[in-house]
Amino acid sequence: MASVQQDSQRANRLYGLFRAMIGGERAIRTTNDAELFLEAVPIRESVRLNLSAQLGQAHTLPFLRYLSDPAIKALGDGQLLQKPLIASADPPTLWNVLLDLFKGNHITGNNVFPFAWLALELLLLPPSSGIDVVNEVQAISKTGSLPKVAEHEVRELGYRIANAP
Repeated sequence: MASVQQDSQRANRLYGLFRAMIGGERAIRTTNDAELFLEAVPIRESVRLNLSAQLGQAHTLPFLRYLSDPAIKALGDGQLLQKPLIASADPPTLWNVLLDLFKGNHITGNNVFPFAWLALELLLLPPSSGIDVVNEVQAISKTGSLPKVAEHEVRELGYRIANAP
């Protein structure tokens, strides 16, 4: 019984930490901060609970934009970032929803960057991750839509996707 209560208290503290970091009230300054933040990220659970287009536009893609900050990738030589990236594609439920939204032209404006960033990062994961999105990302690249986006960052990601190994 005490273990369940401790788990609940830890979950509440992690949720509070997550909200503080997302809200800009607390910064990720150390590797330990990053590990706690990534532990607090409820990607797998939220993916299984709600896969609506509104969730993707309002929460998932803005969260991915947050993860795209180069400072987060620099923590632990990118090892810490791999956990949420892998979680977004294994199981592939979230990735498939985002891919369908993109193909249907439902990802627009500021949300195109985090989608393109995720596509590139998934493509660049090491083979040992078990994530294989090559066919899907190549299909995105062949549409030629990313290089046509007004936002320079997105065009750059489109170029990097097209030239990825």
